[in-house]
Amino acid sequence: MIKPIGKNILVRKLKEPEKRGVLILTDNGDRPFRARVLDMGSKVEAEVNLQDVLLMVPYCGARIDAEDEELMLVTEKDILGIVSEAYP
Repeated sequence: MIKPIGKNILVRKLKEPEKRGVLILTDNGDRPFRARVLDMGSKVEAEVNLQDVLLMVPYCGARIDAEDEELMLVTEKDILGIVSEAYP
């Protein structure tokens, strides 16, 4: 596992929930995406906790290929918000 340092945050990119009855023709990646917090560096000042689901800016961070997951190292400036559990 990777231990982030400084202000870096290790997240796992989440797959978007499938929507039935909707045809999506492109996945251009320019939309915000969701990611779960796995670990944080010691200098992170953002109001995030482990296991929070974050809404992230598109094209952010450094991608890390792990077996079946897409991990990323991001910074606080890449976070748009924390997704509420009530939000699908």
